[in-house]
Amino acid sequence: MLPLTELVKRRFGRGFRPVPGRDVYLASYPRSGNTWLRALAFVLEMDRMPTSLGEVDLYVPDLHYTAVRRKIRKRPRYVVKTHEIRRGEVGEAIYIVRDPVSVLGSYFRYVCQVERRELELEAFITDCLCGRVWPGSWSEHALSWCHPAHSGVSVIRYEDMTQHADSAVEAFSARLGHTPEKTRSALAMLDIDTMKRLDANGHREYLNKQGGGWFVGSSTDADHKRAIRNLIERHRPETLELAARFGYDV
Repeated sequence: MLPLTELVKRRFGRGFRPVPGRDVYLASYPRSGNTWLRALAFVLEMDRMPTSLGEVDLYVPDLHYTAVRRKIRKRPRYVVKTHEIRRGEVGEAIYIVRDPVSVLGSYFRYVCQVERRELELEAFITDCLCGRVWPGSWSEHALSWCHPAHSGVSVIRYEDMTQHADSAVEAFSARLGHTPEKTRSALAMLDIDTMKRLDANGHREYLNKQGGGWFVGSSTDADHKRAIRNLIERHRPETLELAARFGYDV
């Protein structure tokens, strides 16, 4: 499997180690809204807004980010980000799913930004669909976390959280032990402008700190969406069938 990039590969080692029975995983394929919901978890757990995305790392740890491990603040329990495919029992978890066309378009744009060069869309998306880009294919990732046999996993759609849909808010709240009303109130504070400000206020030292935009970006344009859907139909049509099971008409 190809690494995302040599720069990020050095950072995406084993960092924070969750404790089964204490901590809750916040799992997703990359570019599915994990950063936004980590900020939401921060507000719910700390009863205040973070000053930056960098501060979120200190209280809602990223399993892959090794540089901050020694700085993580002591907490009675942690909500822990992971993009890894699920392997075996992990205990309590929230899995964020987002429509694969938007996810792959956002991932392509993010990797181009991190590597500071233009990649070829068709080659990158094809590699993603075939599982040659970390952390594997979208469908393999979603199935690993959302298999009916797995207990303790709440599945929420990113799009439902953006609309404050009752089912998603209640699932998120229940898994973390907060009320839906508190979650809706926190969501209302974490609009796109606030997230962009938190992004611009600071994140990780290996990223360019000027101007933000690393974790909060623009949506995938229509031309890229059409091209990505065509590539899915050509290489991994079963991805569309799985997406439909999550309620997506892509």
